Amino acid sequence: MIVRPNFFPFCLARGDDTGTIAVSLIANRFLLWRGEHAHQGAISTLAWSPDGQFLASGGEDGVVHIWLAASGELLYSFQHGQAVRRLRWSQDSQRIAAISRERVDLWPLLPALADAA
Repeated sequence: MIVRPNFFPFCLARGDDTGTIAVSLIANRFLLWRGEHAHQGAISTLAWSPDGQFLASGGEDGVVHIWLAASGELLYSFQHGQAVRRLRWSQDSQRIAAISRERVDLWPLLPALADAA
Protein backbone atom coordinates (compact mmCIF):
# COMPACT_ATOMS: atom_id res chain seq x y z
CA MET A 1 0.00 0.00 0.00
CA ILE A 2 1.18 3.50 -0.89
CA VAL A 3 0.30 6.29 1.57
CA ARG A 4 0.88 10.01 0.99
CA PRO A 5 -0.17 12.72 3.48
CA ASN A 6 -0.90 16.26 2.38
CA PHE A 7 -0.71 18.81 5.16
CA PHE A 8 -2.21 21.72 3.23
CA PRO A 9 -5.78 20.38 3.20
CA PHE A 10 -4.84 17.76 5.86
CA CYS A 11 -5.74 14.76 3.74
CA LEU A 12 -4.29 11.30 3.36
CA ALA A 13 -4.20 9.45 0.03
CA ARG A 14 -3.87 5.69 -0.15
CA GLY A 15 -3.40 3.36 -3.10
CA ASP A 16 -3.30 -0.41 -2.93
CA ASP A 17 -2.41 -3.55 -4.86
CA THR A 18 -5.92 -3.86 -6.32
CA GLY A 19 -5.72 -0.42 -7.96
CA THR A 20 -8.05 1.22 -5.46
CA ILE A 21 -7.35 4.82 -4.44
CA ALA A 22 -8.89 6.61 -1.43
CA VAL A 23 -8.61 10.07 0.11
CA SER A 24 -9.60 10.76 3.70
CA LEU A 25 -9.19 13.52 6.28
CA ILE A 26 -6.19 13.02 8.56
CA ALA A 27 -7.84 14.29 11.76
CA ASN A 28 -10.85 11.98 11.92
CA ARG A 29 -10.21 9.52 9.04
CA PHE A 30 -13.42 10.65 7.32
CA LEU A 31 -13.44 9.16 3.81
CA LEU A 32 -13.79 11.91 1.18
CA TRP A 33 -13.79 9.59 -1.83
CA ARG A 34 -12.75 6.17 -3.04
CA GLY A 35 -12.10 4.88 -6.54
CA GLU A 36 -12.33 1.12 -6.94
CA HIS A 37 -9.99 -0.28 -9.60
CA ALA A 38 -8.71 3.16 -10.60
CA HIS A 39 -5.74 1.27 -12.09
CA GLN A 40 -5.49 -2.21 -13.59
CA GLY A 41 -3.22 -3.70 -10.95
CA ALA A 42 -1.23 -2.07 -8.17
CA ILE A 43 -0.90 1.65 -7.62
CA SER A 44 2.83 2.23 -7.47
CA THR A 45 3.04 5.94 -6.64
CA LEU A 46 0.94 8.93 -5.53
CA ALA A 47 1.82 12.63 -5.63
CA TRP A 48 -0.05 15.69 -4.35
CA SER A 49 0.19 18.89 -6.37
CA PRO A 50 2.05 21.68 -4.55
CA ASP A 51 -1.19 23.60 -3.97
CA GLY A 52 -2.94 20.48 -2.61
CA GLN A 53 -5.84 20.67 -5.07
CA PHE A 54 -4.87 17.70 -7.24
CA LEU A 55 -3.65 14.16 -6.73
CA ALA A 56 -1.74 12.14 -9.31
CA SER A 57 -1.64 8.35 -9.26
CA GLY A 58 0.64 6.08 -11.23
CA GLY A 59 0.31 2.36 -11.60
CA GLU A 60 1.94 -0.84 -12.65
CA ASP A 61 -0.41 -0.59 -15.65
CA GLY A 62 1.66 2.30 -17.08
CA VAL A 63 -1.15 4.83 -16.64
CA VAL A 64 -1.07 8.20 -14.86
CA HIS A 65 -4.34 9.66 -13.57
CA ILE A 66 -4.90 13.22 -12.33
CA TRP A 67 -7.73 13.59 -9.79
CA LEU A 68 -9.48 16.57 -8.26
CA ALA A 69 -8.46 15.96 -4.64
CA ALA A 70 -11.65 17.19 -2.97
CA SER A 71 -14.10 15.13 -5.02
CA GLY A 72 -12.20 12.35 -6.81
CA GLU A 73 -13.24 13.62 -10.23
CA LEU A 74 -10.90 12.16 -12.86
CA LEU A 75 -9.47 15.07 -14.88
CA TYR A 76 -6.75 13.45 -17.00
CA SER A 77 -5.38 10.04 -17.94
CA PHE A 78 -2.02 9.57 -19.64
CA GLN A 79 -0.44 6.46 -21.11
CA HIS A 80 3.15 6.28 -19.88
CA GLY A 81 3.68 2.83 -21.37
CA GLN A 82 5.73 1.38 -18.51
CA ALA A 83 5.14 0.81 -14.81
CA VAL A 84 5.22 4.26 -13.20
CA ARG A 85 7.80 4.48 -10.40
CA ARG A 86 7.65 8.19 -9.51
CA LEU A 87 5.54 11.25 -10.19
CA ARG A 88 6.73 14.83 -9.81
CA TRP A 89 4.70 18.04 -10.11
CA SER A 90 6.06 21.36 -11.31
CA GLN A 91 5.99 24.11 -8.65
CA ASP A 92 3.05 25.82 -10.39
CA SER A 93 1.02 22.56 -10.63
CA GLN A 94 0.78 22.98 -14.40
CA ARG A 95 2.92 20.00 -15.44
CA ILE A 96 3.49 16.45 -14.23
CA ALA A 97 6.43 14.16 -14.88
CA ALA A 98 6.12 10.37 -14.83
CA ILE A 99 9.26 8.33 -14.35
CA SER A 100 9.88 4.64 -14.95
CA ARG A 101 13.10 2.68 -15.21
CA GLU A 102 13.69 3.58 -18.85
CA ARG A 103 11.43 6.52 -19.58
CA VAL A 104 10.48 10.05 -18.47
CA ASP A 105 7.36 11.79 -19.77
CA LEU A 106 6.30 15.37 -19.06
CA TRP A 107 2.71 16.48 -19.67
CA PRO A 108 1.21 19.99 -19.53
CA LEU A 109 -2.08 20.12 -17.63
CA LEU A 110 -3.56 23.52 -18.36
CA PRO A 111 -6.20 24.79 -19.10
CA ALA A 112 -8.25 21.91 -17.63
CA LEU A 113 -6.77 22.21 -14.13
CA ALA A 114 -7.40 25.96 -14.03
CA ASP A 115 -11.04 25.30 -14.95
CA ALA A 116 -11.39 22.53 -12.33
CA ALA A 117 -9.98 24.55 -9.41
